[in-house]
Amino acid sequence: IIGWIIVSWFGVDYFSRRATADYLIQERHVAGEHAELLARSTSDIVGQLQGIAQVLARGGSIRAALELRKDASRPHNADEESRRKHWVRDPYLADLDTTLRSISNSFAADDVWILNAEGFCIAASDAGRIGSAIGKSLVDQPYFQGPRSGAGEQLYAIAAVGDGLGFYYSAPVIDDGHFIGAVVSKTEVHTAYAEMNHSRFFVADGRGVIVLVSDRLIESRAIPPVLPSSAKEPEQGDLTSLKTLRVKPWGSGNFPEVVTVGNSPEAVLLL
Repeated sequence: IIGWIIVSWFGVDYFSRRATADYLIQERHVAGEHAELLARSTSDIVGQLQGIAQVLARGGSIRAALELRKDASRPHNADEESRRKHWVRDPYLADLDTTLRSISNSFAADDVWILNAEGFCIAASDAGRIGSAIGKSLVDQPYFQGPRSGAGEQLYAIAAVGDGLGFYYSAPVIDDGHFIGAVVSKTEVHTAYAEMNHSRFFVADGRGVIVLVSDRLIESRAIPPVLPSSAKEPEQGDLTSLKTLRVKPWGSGNFPEVVTVGNSPEAVLLL
């Protein structure tokens, strides 16, 4: 669902009902064009993330990195910083970090991570950066739990606070029929839709979670869901901490698709 924020001076007393209807027709057309752009961009992004994860997960270099280091190079009882230093200093993994960084820079992925069978990130495109994933335990994240449980390749739309708003595509690494790790490719939402940053809008998924917005004040919030709970959506993180914003009719309610969201008095056209 797309919420297209109509100019703030759009008020009940400013336009006649007829003029308001004409104005909404124009706004629907503009918002519809942006919706098509979103759909195309999302398709391209998911395709690239899928390709990255698939190719790497099936490659011999990733299996070798996970298989050869599963016993001798796993400081799992150490703290996160010790694990990070251990794996960063590994020459083979350092070369792999460079390869992942090159892939990340060439395609629509902000990050590419290699997770071992225990959910620790042992190699990543963000190696050397502050907050690098290397050494972190991601065992509880759905993009690791899914492939470990046999779900296969899958797209995850993480919208919970603190998870890093974005698209994650993960693929299991299988050796001789056994799960030995996972490849995760990620693109942050605001990177993915940079072309639309000049517009005033928000996008919510089928369960009402706001995943893309021009106003960061309502990012990682939710509006009342528009799909039944049984509807199929990409796997998500924990949504229980998200604040649900009130949606109510705008003005006299003559135009049901025009609402206000949260405490903002601005009119929002829902598509």
